[in-house]
Order: sequence, then C-alpha cells, then structure tokens
Amino acid sequence: MKDCINMKFSKLFIKVVLITCMNLHWGYSQTGFIENKGQIIDQNNQPNPEVKFLLNLQGLNVQLKQNSFSYDAYVIEKKRKENWIPVPGHPEHSDSFERIGIFHRIDIRFEGANASPQMITGDPGQDYLNYYTTATPEEGILFVRHYHKITYKDLYPGIDLEFVADRRNEKPVEFNFIVHPGADISQIRWKYEGSREVIVRDKKIAISTIHGYITESIPNTYEKETQKSVALEYRLTPDGFYTFSGKYNT
Repeated sequence: MKDCINMKFSKLFIKVVLITCMNLHWGYSQTGFIENKGQIIDQNNQPNPEVKFLLNLQGLNVQLKQNSFSYDAYVIEKKRKENWIPVPGHPEHSDSFERIGIFHRIDIRFEGANASPQMITGDPGQDYLNYYTTATPEEGILFVRHYHKITYKDLYPGIDLEFVADRRNEKPVEFNFIVHPGADISQIRWKYEGSREVIVRDKKIAISTIHGYITESIPNTYEKETQKSVALEYRLTPDGFYTFSGKYNT
C-alpha cells in the first residue's frame, strides 16, 4: 500500500458530487452551463466578464471562471415596497411587493493552477437562448449557447477538471478531476473563500453559507484502464489548503 499523493496513475477519475444545501432544494437545470456573451451581470447590474459560464439552479448559481469557480447560494424574499401606501378596504396585491435576492458567494481558488486553461465545451443544447434585459443592448444578446459539460484542460499539468450538469442524474451538478498518465495528484490544492466555516468529515466537505451548508462528496474514484477503485478522502493541509489523500494498491 502506498500513499496516493506519491503515486503516478495510468489515468484516474476523481468524481465530486455537489449535495443539496441544508435549507435549499435545488431543481435541475434544463439549460446547463450558459456561455457569457455579455448578458451576465453582477449585483450592481453591470456586465460580469469574469464569469465565463453560468449554471442556474433553484437556490444556487455555479459560476465557472477562467481558472476558478464559485458557488452563489441565494434565497428570494418578498418585501413590501417602501413607497407603497395601503388603501383602506382594498387588499394588498402583487404590485405592493418587490422580490429581493439575498446571496452568499463562495469562491473556490486553486493554488498553483494554470492561469489560463483552455475551457472546452461539450454536450451542447439543441437550441439557443436570447436575452433582452435592461443590461443588454436594445437589439438584445442573441444565439447564446448552453452546454451540459465544460472541461478545464490542463488546470494542472496532466490534470483536467470537468463539470457536468446532467438533468438525468440524481444530482444536479458534479465535477471530475481527470488525472492523466504521469500526472501528480498532489498538485491539486484549493481554498474556499467567503465561507463562515468549512468542515471535513467522512469523505465530505461541508461549506457554511448564510442559507445553510453546501456539501461536496467523493462518491467514486477509479483508474480508467483497470476500473480499480481508489479510496480517496479530503485532507486539510497545515498551510490551510484542501487536497486529496488515501491509499492505493499497486
């Protein structure tokens, strides 16, 4: 038995599944990861070019950036408009309320990663999306594509990161580290920025937000050629990064 951190695999797949937040129930995305052609805006209604692809789920947005990604957990609350004046004898109606989003974003930053990995699209949707909003030109932003798979090629030397949004799967989104022959798994190191608390327990990481916990799990890791299962778990390093550790039979 050897520690997997020091092993060179023939080709290893590390699957990470995102589990529902404690206080939120995410639906499935019919569109997958939507490319950003200028229609994605930030909370100040300004264009947000940092986001390259966006996955919209109920209660959670997953933002894919150039060499990092973010979870943006949110709830929508209904609040009475400040300038609304009640009329005696008349019930309140929808115009007397406004919908306000309360967001909590967690940024996942990879230590020592490729600053500009190629982002490869896969499993495209069969249609396009058109946007006409206050943030788009008058003619709108048209023919926006969406995909169910995005791969960061060589996020680390010999290691790809693949995101999958599959409406046929029991989980709304997952991501896979694909470790190619000769690559070193110990390169993969990351931090969660913006979380209240991060808990590592039983092959899971629980990330605290104001709306509850987002949980990541490692349900399956295997070597492609042999289909041999590899037991991996999360580990917090002394310098504050998260990585993988475990044992591998040679």
